[in-house]
Amino acid sequence: FILVEAGQGEGLTVELSLLYQNVDDDAGGTESGLEVTEAWYQHNFLSGRLFLVGGKLDMTNYFDTNEAANDECFEFLNSALVNSIAVEFPDNGPGVVAAGYPTEWLELSAGWATGDSGWEDLDSDAFGIAQVNLKPLLFEKPGNYRFYAWVNNTEKPEIGDGSSDEGWGAGVSFDQMPTEHVIGFLRAGFQDDDVYEVEAAWSAGAEVSGALWNREGDTVGLALAQALVNDDIDPDDTETLFEAYYSFAVNEWLHLSPDLQVIDNPGGDSGNDTVVVLGTRAQVDF
Repeated sequence: FILVEAGQGEGLTVELSLLYQNVDDDAGGTESGLEVTEAWYQHNFLSGRLFLVGGKLDMTNYFDTNEAANDECFEFLNSALVNSIAVEFPDNGPGVVAAGYPTEWLELSAGWATGDSGWEDLDSDAFGIAQVNLKPLLFEKPGNYRFYAWVNNTEKPEIGDGSSDEGWGAGVSFDQMPTEHVIGFLRAGFQDDDVYEVEAAWSAGAEVSGALWNREGDTVGLALAQALVNDDIDPDDTETLFEAYYSFAVNEWLHLSPDLQVIDNPGGDSGNDTVVVLGTRAQVDF
């Protein structure tokens, strides 16, 4: 599999003081560019019950995933609702992932990647993660209950100290269909408060199908997220995000999604004005 992407523009985040989140998770850099963002080979074993994939990987495709909040092209735009901001995922780079399915309701996976996404010194800086995904049928509807732990041993300065240390953390990512037309989700995670400004983060929300009002291709999303700032950081107020979108199916190839984001205490500073972001996404598939 090879994924080639092009883009230009950093989006609005460079104009705002935010904690590790981007109001448009798909925004790139200032320069126009064409890049191979993924290039990997996957091999399946035991009739698909085990797979091994290696190459240039996006680790968020395999860990901390979610059926309702994981795709900025169709779901929530803010990066705090695409993946947990309490995980130091490396940028796309060399890595390997193995996953197994002992039963229909259980998935076990583990991954390794370079901690700084570089292609040199592959035996030093590293990111490692392991995840258990329970897949029960509740209310006779599917769900995923993921539990994971990770470590990133790239050295980072300790907060309030001249020494450096590696980072680690753990989290959960749940999604469940209580009804045929609704998917609810919950994410929560924490990370080493010796080295990270955000010591914990959580998000929750729901995705509702337009089939409820005879619009099969439409979707509504509502979510709330918070970043809990390290007590050793000043200021240390909690940053709160609310996002809502409506994905309107113009036809089978085009979706338009008006989007509203409200961010309170941006940057964890109650002295900053509340940020309100209005946007529209166009997604074309062919």
